[in-house]
Amino acid sequence: LNKITPERFDAIRDKFCAMPMESAADLALVIKLIFDKALTEPAFGSVYADLCVSGAERFPEFANDDPKGKPITFKRLLLNRCQEEFEAEKNCDTSGMEEKEAAA
Repeated sequence: LNKITPERFDAIRDKFCAMPMESAADLALVIKLIFDKALTEPAFGSVYADLCVSGAERFPEFANDDPKGKPITFKRLLLNRCQEEFEAEKNCDTSGMEEKEAAA
């Protein structure tokens, strides 16, 4: 991912999508890496988003341990990661406001 640019996207996407995904844990790790890179390199956010689209289209889904649960997919894990990040930011903002109110 360190070499990803719009010009090199096709070649890197092909290598990325050829990686073997043998478990939901593999998917979660890949999503963490992409998500973290996108946060630290916002100039390439659209490239990372395109990479996620490719991953969602090409990576397999895995059975959920809960028989009533939905299958584990790249898209589901990515959405969960986005939700976690959103809630973490929301909690940081809220705790900062509470500290200011307490000091006042």
